[in-house]
Amino acid sequence: RVWEGRHVSEACRAQRRQHGRSALRRSLAESEARHIDPSLLCELTWHFRFKRAAGEHWTGSDPYWQGARARTLRFEPDGAVRWEEEAWDGLMRWRLEGGSLLRVSHAQLGAFPAERLVRHPPSWGYLFTSPWAVYASFPLSRADDDASLTDRALGRSVEPWQWAEAARYNEAAAGESSSDEEDAPPPFPAGV
Repeated sequence: RVWEGRHVSEACRAQRRQHGRSALRRSLAESEARHIDPSLLCELTWHFRFKRAAGEHWTGSDPYWQGARARTLRFEPDGAVRWEEEAWDGLMRWRLEGGSLLRVSHAQLGAFPAERLVRHPPSWGYLFTSPWAVYASFPLSRADDDASLTDRALGRSVEPWQWAEAARYNEAAAGESSSDEEDAPPPFPAGV
């Protein structure tokens, strides 16, 4: 019952058959781990949403903010980000640093501020969070979200250096924009 509705590794599930208590202790320890193995990152289906701080341009086209389920994606072993039913498919790449920082880049928009790994205590799931976005190893829906998944709560897990990266991203985006790029999405809001 402890594992019901929670992320539990296959290794723990296999161990449970012969050593139930050891498997439980291992799963409890794993539920607090602040790193993820690249192979596990690639095995999971991830759910993505923007935070309000990304700005109206981004939240306005985000299914999550329209009351639907968040977008889903997979991180491929070759570094590609594969979006399900999404125009962004094929345009993004990922790399994992130290098992706890996710770096995502877009072919046209550049490298985004790093996503920092935290855990979601109710589900034992993984969350990567930055000033502007959330990637979760479990489904996200505004109707279903608990208090720990609000932008305000998730904002507590964003570090000052991530905000500095966001500011540098905006500075670079502002320097590259021109009047010829009317269709280009705006940079993320300054000062967020």
